[in-house]
Amino acid sequence: MSFPLRALGLALMLCAIQSCSSPTTEEKGPVEMTFTVVDALLGPAVSLQDPPLTIRPPKGWDGMDSLRVAALEIPAGRTFHLKPRMVFMDSTSGCVLFVTSWTTDSTLAWAEAEARQKSELDQAGRGRQVRHDSFILAGQKCLQSLVQDSLRVNFKLLLDKGIQLDYIVPATSYATQAERIESSLGSLVFSNSSTKATGETP
Repeated sequence: MSFPLRALGLALMLCAIQSCSSPTTEEKGPVEMTFTVVDALLGPAVSLQDPPLTIRPPKGWDGMDSLRVAALEIPAGRTFHLKPRMVFMDSTSGCVLFVTSWTTDSTLAWAEAEARQKSELDQAGRGRQVRHDSFILAGQKCLQSLVQDSLRVNFKLLLDKGIQLDYIVPATSYATQAERIESSLGSLVFSNSSTKATGETP
């Protein structure tokens, strides 16, 4: 099932819900989502070793120096401990992509981690619009949380592989950046490869 990210975000901004397709049969479990990839809208691929993944940031979103990434402290809720792995920024528009690893104090089943993430974001997002959707992305269970207000839009994707993606975009730039974000999500691949790529933070 293909799900246009830009359609969802813009529709929510207009207080309406728009979907590109409607299942004709009852869904059992999360749906596998695919996102259209437009090569011209993406930068070079970058990779991590642990977990082994490859992703292409939106074009024009440049990678931050690894030492600066390692020095970042990302506030976490009671459930998740976040470690910055890669950061990409577009200094002109103010857009940012955080790629972080997440762990918990104890071993949680995915359903528990997902529920706690929703609860914490709902509490932290009071006064803002918060919407959650669960699906399969790149073969991984994924909780997408859209948090937005009049200033910014944050697509937060928690994957059960221990990775979280945060695409943060000023509300005024969202319309021009949505297709780039969609393409970037479509480029995400998890594999068993241990090959490093430029931009990785160990």
